[in-house]
Amino acid sequence: RWTPKAVSLAFCWMQAATWLVLAVSLPFVPKESTEIAQRLFFALFALSALSSSMAGVMWNAWVQEWIPQRIRGKYFGFRNSLLALVNIAFLLG
Repeated sequence: RWTPKAVSLAFCWMQAATWLVLAVSLPFVPKESTEIAQRLFFALFALSALSSSMAGVMWNAWVQEWIPQRIRGKYFGFRNSLLALVNIAFLLG
């Protein structure tokens, strides 16, 4: 129903809004009640992780529309290999 571009941009805006809410709410986080602070941070970081992962997946779907069919497999295969290597190097480091 929606294009990959629209869904990607919607989740990107959700990610930006989540971080804006976090930045604005920081001065109001109660220092005495750690339970409220934990719930707030958990909810905001969970929303941030959800929106970030969905934006990433939809970004890939959107970018696939730009890449010509004849080089799409090679391009994404090479790109995914590089990303996996960088991820493993980061985790090992």
